[in-house]
Amino acid sequence: MITESPAMLLAQVPPPAFSRVLARLDLAELDRFLGTTLLPTALVDRIIANGTTESRMAITENPSVTSADHSRLLDLNDARVARAVFSSGKTTRALQQRVLTLVPPASLIPGDREFAPETSHEERRRLYPLMDCDDPAAIKAAIRQLSVHAGSLGAPTALLRGFQRLAELGGLSAVRDAVDATPKLRPAPHDAPPLARVALATPTDQARVASALDWLGSTEYLAEQMENSAHSWADVHLLLLAPRAELDWDLLAQCLPPIARHRYGTLLAREPGCPPELRPRTTPRDRRRAREDAAAILGENPDAWLIALRLLPTFPGPMHALLETASAAAR
Repeated sequence: MITESPAMLLAQVPPPAFSRVLARLDLAELDRFLGTTLLPTALVDRIIANGTTESRMAITENPSVTSADHSRLLDLNDARVARAVFSSGKTTRALQQRVLTLVPPASLIPGDREFAPETSHEERRRLYPLMDCDDPAAIKAAIRQLSVHAGSLGAPTALLRGFQRLAELGGLSAVRDAVDATPKLRPAPHDAPPLARVALATPTDQARVASALDWLGSTEYLAEQMENSAHSWADVHLLLLAPRAELDWDLLAQCLPPIARHRYGTLLAREPGCPPELRPRTTPRDRRRAREDAAAILGENPDAWLIALRLLPTFPGPMHALLETASAAAR
């Protein structure tokens, strides 16, 4: 029985054939081979260094890929890869702020769905950080899309920051224009601070907006929400992506109960500066090696590697037989 994953086999492709093999895998195959299976560290490194744009995009959601890996992907200055990091379920506010310096903010707005009755977490992940950008049109578009979801966790913070940023860029007239172009805001949730509800109702009152943001963007507010069992893991991820101050790690270490640390440890571990006591025990990347030396049989022939990769998930025989079959088929 074959126990090796396609990723483990892909990690053995010799350098001369590596990029050619990746280039010939279609998007569905890249997602299947690289999207969810734990990847060997060496394979992640090779894809970042020598992979195709599509393969780099495919690994942005992989559980083996860290925030440091995402940062290395952004160092490549590839707009498509940057957008994939921006919208990834593993992204952080710090990463998204970097992306805003690499691609036009308007290209990050998720479709023309301003008045959709439901906005997914993925779409909201892409809307919250846009409130900090330098493009008034992008901010107004993000406000329109998010306006009917003012009750979502982090949405009041994002909306208020959007109105504040418009005032910074174009004065109160820009805020009024955005309000006029926005459907009626749903009220902030009843358990939101009263100052947040008042500020959303009067976004041209920038003193109230600033006061509300001071609280909604504080570590104290974040800690309160993390202790609220009504919120999901995805909700708290959104709140971490919303405009906020730098995290006060000493405060979080002091006040977060064990259940919140356990539930949200993986989220906090992604953030720059997270102390060891708030990090969960991690599962090491899959460092196993394929038992057969595939390169000795398949050589540098990309056709042979592609056949082997495509046969692997369903091949009934042992690994050696699969490699011999792929080698013979590619001749």
